[in-house]
Amino acid sequence: MPDEPETREAESKAEAPSPIPDRERVRKPLIRVGIALAAVVSLTVTLAILKPSVTFKAVHKPVAEMSNAEKAAYAEKIKAQVAKNMLMPEETPEIIPAADQYSELLNSGLFWHNLERDDLILVFSETDPWVVIWRPSKKLIVNVGPIVDDGTEAPQEEIAP
Repeated sequence: MPDEPETREAESKAEAPSPIPDRERVRKPLIRVGIALAAVVSLTVTLAILKPSVTFKAVHKPVAEMSNAEKAAYAEKIKAQVAKNMLMPEETPEIIPAADQYSELLNSGLFWHNLERDDLILVFSETDPWVVIWRPSKKLIVNVGPIVDDGTEAPQEEIAP
């Protein structure tokens, strides 16, 4: 019977769970968590890099190809962006992409000297006519000014009889 206490101790040691977990049991979940974390981080970085270009390409459509309802909605959207930086009148502006008349505008005076091709020109003509140059890529008002009638008339086309 002297072997009994030693046998009991050996059995109790064998049955008791080890205070240090098995390496494989801990390692597999950690690897899975690490892979999932890496996937989430890489997806977040990818979306952060691509989001501005994807958003712009998905929404942007040439103004000339828009219907009147689309033009009005687009003008209100742009007006809302500009309104975050300055007070705006109630009227809906006419939106003209700077690229349409870029070289002409650039050469027509100091008002247009900071103009870039991706800028939008908002023309308010109902009350006091004025113009806002808006740079959507930077959400920046480039210039604001009145529309001044210099007294010259626009050339009229001759109508053949």
